[in-house]
Amino acid sequence: MHNDNRFGALLASLMEREALSQSEIARRVGITPAAVGGWVHGRTSPDPGRMVLLMGVLAPMVSNDDRLDMWRRWPRRVEVATAIPLDVEATLHAERLA
Repeated sequence: MHNDNRFGALLASLMEREALSQSEIARRVGITPAAVGGWVHGRTSPDPGRMVLLMGVLAPMVSNDDRLDMWRRWPRRVEVATAIPLDVEATLHAERLA
């Protein structure tokens, strides 16, 4: 379990605000509702591929600030930062300023 569940709390808040169920997120991301529940409750976090899919699902519904906040709260961000060819945080920040 992750000690810090800021990611899950934000995901739950966005899901509630946008009236998205765990089942709907799961269907769109290609996982089980129980896996989404794990993210929400801080038992697990999305792997990099699922994080990209999750961001794609949420992108049309949430602001760039929300997406940037989600990226910053993602527990695995640090472990994969060097593996991501595109600086996601800088890109989202630039979109927010545009």
